[in-house]
Amino acid sequence: MGFNEQEQRRLINQWLRSKMKNFERAAELVAKQSAAKLAREVKKQMSGFKGDKKAFKKSVRIRNLRARGSLPFASIVRVGIPWLSAFEEGATVTGKGYLIILTTEGQKRGYKRITKGNPWPKVWAGIAKQSWMRKVSDGAIVFLKEGNKSVPIYKFQKQVKVPKKLNFYDAAQAIGDDMPEEINRLMGP
Repeated sequence: MGFNEQEQRRLINQWLRSKMKNFERAAELVAKQSAAKLAREVKKQMSGFKGDKKAFKKSVRIRNLRARGSLPFASIVRVGIPWLSAFEEGATVTGKGYLIILTTEGQKRGYKRITKGNPWPKVWAGIAKQSWMRKVSDGAIVFLKEGNKSVPIYKFQKQVKVPKKLNFYDAAQAIGDDMPEEINRLMGP
C-alpha cells in the first residue's frame, strides 16, 4: 500500500527542507571560514606598514550576520582605517599645508615620524641648533650637520604620490570563487 499524492508531496517537501537546511548550514560554515581567511590575508598585506602593528591588526574585524527572512547568512570583513583605500588604489595625498616626510637617512639615525604625539615644533626645537633647511623645487629639505657632512632627515612637500601597495579585492575575489566548491565538498555526494 503506497502513499497517496498528498502524503508524497508532504514527504518530498520535508526531505527538500532538510536538504535546504544542510545547504544553508554548509554555506554559513564556508562563509565564516572564508571571512577568516580574508581577514588573515588583509593582515598579512598590512604587515608591511610602519606604525602600530597591533592597531593595524585590531582594525580588521569580521562581522557575521544571521540569516533573516529571505536574507541568507553573511560575513563581512571590515578594515577600520579610512585612509587605507589610498594604498589599494594609489592616490595623491595632500595636506593642509606641507607634509613632513621622514627620510630613510633620518629613520636610520633614530628620528621619528611627525605625528600628533611627536609634533614638528617639538622636533624642530630639539634639532634646530644642528640642522639647516634648503629649498628644493617641490618643497624643502631639513639637513642634519654631521661633522663636515649634511644628511637629509626630513622633507617638506605639498603632495605625495602613493603607489598601489595593497590588493584586498583580488584576494576576496579568489576566496569567493572557491566558496561554491567548498560548500559542495561539505554537502557530499
